[in-house]
Order: sequence, then C-alpha cells, then structure tokens
Amino acid sequence: MMDNKSYSNLSINSLNTNGLNGSEFFNPNRPFISWQKFLQRPDIKDMPILEAKQKYLTEQTKYYSMIQPNYAMTAGYGKFRNPIGAIEYLIVGGGGGGGHGTGRSSGGGGGAGGFLASTFSPSLGTSYTVTIGGGGTGGGDGVTQTNGTDSVFAIITAASGGFGGNGTNSSAAAAGSGSSGGGAGGGPVLPFAPGISGQGFRGGQSDTEESSRAGAGGGGAANSGSDSFRYYTGGEDSPPTRNMGNNNANNAGDGGDGLSSDITGTTTFYAGGGGGGAMFFNNTPSKTGSAGIGGGGNGGGTTRNDNSGNSNVFTQNDGFNGSTNTGGGAGGGGFAFDNDAAVKSNGGNGGSGFIVLKYNSDYAMDIGSGLTATTITEGSFNITSFTAGTDNISFRTSTND
Repeated sequence: MMDNKSYSNLSINSLNTNGLNGSEFFNPNRPFISWQKFLQRPDIKDMPILEAKQKYLTEQTKYYSMIQPNYAMTAGYGKFRNPIGAIEYLIVGGGGGGGHGTGRSSGGGGGAGGFLASTFSPSLGTSYTVTIGGGGTGGGDGVTQTNGTDSVFAIITAASGGFGGNGTNSSAAAAGSGSSGGGAGGGPVLPFAPGISGQGFRGGQSDTEESSRAGAGGGGAANSGSDSFRYYTGGEDSPPTRNMGNNNANNAGDGGDGLSSDITGTTTFYAGGGGGGAMFFNNTPSKTGSAGIGGGGNGGGTTRNDNSGNSNVFTQNDGFNGSTNTGGGAGGGGFAFDNDAAVKSNGGNGGSGFIVLKYNSDYAMDIGSGLTATTITEGSFNITSFTAGTDNISFRTSTND
C-alpha cells in the first residue's frame, strides 16, 4: 500500500490507476475541494486510501447537491453531469368545434387551442402529468358543438379553443369562449367570444352594423377571427366593401392565424382559427371563411346547382376539420335557402392538441404507457413529441455511459 505522503503528492490525472478520473471529481464552474487538498485535511491524512476515496465522494455529492439540486451522480463513478436545468416546451390545446347552419344562417368557425412556448425547470425523479387535449365536436342537427379540451404539462395548461356559434335568428348564435374564442354564427349582432390573454385571441362577431347570415371566423393564437359582413361587394378573393343594394350577399369571416415554433427542428404553425360557414341566399352566393394559418379548417358552404326550386339541387359541404396535433379550430357549417328549398351543413371537428419537450441529451425521460410519444436526438438535445393520451413522465440521467 502507498503511504499517505505518496497519496498527497498524486496528481488528479494519476488517480486513474486507483479507479479515479480527475475530470469526474469537479465541476470547473463551481469546483469542490481538490483531491490533493482533501488528503491534507487533518481528519483525512491518516485514513486508508479506499476510505478516503469514499468520504471524498460522499462530501462532494453533498456539496453539489446543496449548490445545484439537479446535479446527478453516476452510480459507482462519482461523475457529475451538467444540470438538466431549464427545458424548452411547446404546449397546444385542442381546437374548438365549428357551429352548424340553421335558421337561415351559417355557423361560426371554432377557436384555436391555446399556444404556450417557454421554459420549465424540472426536478429529477419527479412525476409530471402530460395530457394531450382533444378537438371539440362540430355541431349538427341533434349534436351540440363543444370546446376542445386542455393540454397540460406539469402545472402549465394550454386551454381549449371555443366552439363556433350556430346560425340562427336568436341569441343561440353566441359562440364559446376559450383560449381563442369561437366565431359567432350568422344572425343578430352579438358580442364576440373572448380569448385568453397570452394564449389566443377573440372570435369574430356577426356584422356589427347589419345582421349577417354568414358565420364569423374563430380566433387564432396570433390574431382575432374576422367578423362576418353583409351587403358585401367583391369576388371570392376581394376585400369586402359594403353595397346596400346587394342585400343577400354575405361575407363569412376568416379564422385568425396561428403562431410558429421550430422546437421539433422544423418550423411549423399551430393554433389557427376556423373559417365561418357561407350562406347561399336567393341565388346570391357568399364568400366562405378561410382557415387561419396553423391547422384551422375552412368554413363549409352550400351551393345551388340549378334554379328548379328543389332542395336536391343544392350541394352541401360541411365545415372542414382542424388538423390533427395543431390545435386548429374547425370550420363552421353553411346554409342555403331559396323559396321552399333549404339545406344546411354541419360544423367540422377541432384539431387535437400537441406537446413537445426539448431537454439535454445527458438525460432520459420515462414515459407512462397512456401516452403516445416519439423521441429524437438532435445535437446535444432530446426532443420528445406527445400526440395523444394522458399519463405521467419523469426525468433521469441517461444510462448511456
């Protein structure tokens, strides 16, 4: 056995012969006492080398645990990793369902799910809930449209998008509030459905000056849904202008746009609002509401194929669904009316939510079986995407050493 004087003269790197690697015994940013100085302590200098080694590791662990709780030691080696620190997240709630055409008016578009992107500092070994929000149900005869459902990570919730209002001649046209508000259905002038600050914007409302028969657009993460508009002049792609002589022309509102994120490694837009449904009235077509960028659904429309006065000559198009895992709001259903012929269409379903976590690749994630998830590694980061389900996750050190 080497004497204690020889121990104190060893360099850090020479400790490899004793199973110790100097790079494993200090953090260069906040180093623990060096091995040489540790051996010079009065309570250590006469201690056998293996006992001194164990005490060094024990005290070093205690030291790093106090200054940085998320430092982790690889069992048996005393190796300290970089802390997991703050991880990046993207959380998108489920989009709202579209309203349906009824009462000689069209349905409003669904609001987008909430969009939240920031950082969170987890603790190793702690369980965190992950829930992917579902898209809301579109409205129809005997089917009530609904908001989406929330997406949740730990204590952070991206709220669901509001449902689009029904086309009607009464207050039932009111849309649902949510992360982004749903668009009002065609009918009387009604207040807009609000969004949640920091997550989304309000839905559009029925024409504030005249009662529009077309649906308004659902709100998006970047901006509000467009109001519907009556007496418009202009083609499908033209900005609407009011023409009081064009009584039956109705311009449906567009969905609000979503926001982009590149957390997955690809820039993608999420949380766009749904477009309002169009109204075909007395041979006067209307402009259909377009989906907001970010997975929203286009509004539905009902068109007439001839002028026979028979309802069978109408072609009915339901509102389009919001895209899966974007939180997009659904399109509202359309309505067509001419004398005794009337056809209405249903609202689409909202797009489901989405969660992505990006974290240091020195760490791994344990994922509960109730979640559908995929993990890729890019550079020094793991990127885990959750597309469905609910369960718990936790972080730990990687076993790839």
